[in-house]
Amino acid sequence: MFEIKGRRIRLTRGDTAELIVAATGAAFTAEDRAVFTLKREARNREVLVRLPVVPDADGRCVFALQSADTGSLEPGTYWWDVRFVLGAKLDEAGDVTDGTAVVTPFAPQPFEVLEAVGDV
Repeated sequence: MFEIKGRRIRLTRGDTAELIVAATGAAFTAEDRAVFTLKREARNREVLVRLPVVPDADGRCVFALQSADTGSLEPGTYWWDVRFVLGAKLDEAGDVTDGTAVVTPFAPQPFEVLEAVGDV
């Protein structure tokens, strides 16, 4: 199950989903990144899921959650956000380490991981 109401997300543990975020009125380049981050608590340092993507020219970002991203998480409420990193600097693994500017378009939002009943 994958559900979005407002910015609150509900997902069954281990399911796959695509989250699409659009930044209207923005012009992005190939050096810019949008980064989806999921943490147990917003203030925690430990990142559970980090998905950097290159926004398309219209500001559309598609974050593809894979089964492995949430499969080991305990059911409960986590927190997510998206940050746009302009002029992103990347490490050898392609992770965003810095940028010339960072824009966070909204406050952290709840991400509820639900228990799966089936064994598939």
